[in-house]
Amino acid sequence: MGFLGIVPKVSLFTVPYAVLAFYLNSRLNFSFPRFSALGVALLTAGMVFWLLCYRQISKAYRRGELLTTGCYSRVRHPIYSIWAVS
Repeated sequence: MGFLGIVPKVSLFTVPYAVLAFYLNSRLNFSFPRFSALGVALLTAGMVFWLLCYRQISKAYRRGELLTTGCYSRVRHPIYSIWAVS
């Protein structure tokens, strides 16, 4: 895996979707305040969980240990799962 990791592969799917969403929103003038609030809530929760997982993995990495507790006891890659939700 290169310096950028999986970023190029993920970008192939997310960037066109984001461009299409912004284009449609500007052309059709969608207004969904409930969905916007839900999106902000999911993004906020995702960022909080991402920070918690990152903190756990960085401490274990510095010690050279395999992390099998906390959020890593339930999901193999919780940071990817969090980004998928948010």
